[in-house]
Amino acid sequence: MPHSQGRYRASHSRLLNPVVWISLAQVTWVVVLIGWIIYVVDRNERLAELAAAVRAQGFGTTAEWSSLTWGVVLLVVLFVAMVFITVGVARAWSENRAIHRFVSTVSHELRTPLASIRLYLETLQAHDDLSAEERQEFIATMLSDVERLSESIDAILTASRIERRGLALELSPVDLGALVRDYYNERAIGISLRGRSLTLGSVDSVVVDGNIEALRSVLNNLVDNAVRYSEPDSAITLSLQVERGLARLEVVDQGRGIAKRELKHVLKMFYRGGGKQVPKGTGLGLYIVKGLVAAMNGKIVIRSEGPGRGTAVSIQLPMQKEGS
Repeated sequence: MPHSQGRYRASHSRLLNPVVWISLAQVTWVVVLIGWIIYVVDRNERLAELAAAVRAQGFGTTAEWSSLTWGVVLLVVLFVAMVFITVGVARAWSENRAIHRFVSTVSHELRTPLASIRLYLETLQAHDDLSAEERQEFIATMLSDVERLSESIDAILTASRIERRGLALELSPVDLGALVRDYYNERAIGISLRGRSLTLGSVDSVVVDGNIEALRSVLNNLVDNAVRYSEPDSAITLSLQVERGLARLEVVDQGRGIAKRELKHVLKMFYRGGGKQVPKGTGLGLYIVKGLVAAMNGKIVIRSEGPGRGTAVSIQLPMQKEGS
């Protein structure tokens, strides 16, 4: 008798969205309140006489107007409170969904290299007749998987530090122009093997107060993002220019671009953009870049003309002051 396999998939109905229920509750109580006021004014003779007196004289007694004013104020306060509650619940619900997606993605990102390492170790253990070249190839692959695991874990820890208490970096003079050139020389060939081309635009000589490890992490995140969201055979340009006393490091790709409505969200933790075919990733890269750049007293600017029209990410850092 064949084994059966049970499967459960949680349904995600729009009606389960708490924002929908709160919005319906707001509409309901406002409609009921308005209906009740209309009913009372229509049925209550005293209120009808008061309304007639107000129409005739143009005003009521001080006590009457005071009661009316306080009633209106209370109504406004209740409405504003409901709006704030709705916004808060909407944000919490959105963040909760983002965390669930992040956990799922990170689980896959961590399990994949672990499964690969385990497979190669089991192969090495079971086969004593492997050649030296095969063993070296297996070891190199496992080291690459370990590096991938380490990068994922470092990204999670860095994002956690930024989220909990901010990020403090030790700053020192860094020749950013030399760093960019060295980075290009190290990565250009590897990126070409992934079907993209990394080109070096104009690179000005500039020294900034920064942190070398943080700057390399910024470069890695920006270039890897550009590769991930670009089509094969497309170009990625890396440049460094001095503009109005600032060093502007820029990575420009010819990839899928970003919709204007998403530009304000891409720097948030866990955000990975829209679309059905979203490349693999944790949604932490740009969030980490933003935190690292802010810790170096700089800022990040993202520009895109829309889907299919590429993206330009600029990092602006203050130049080192003369005599410092």
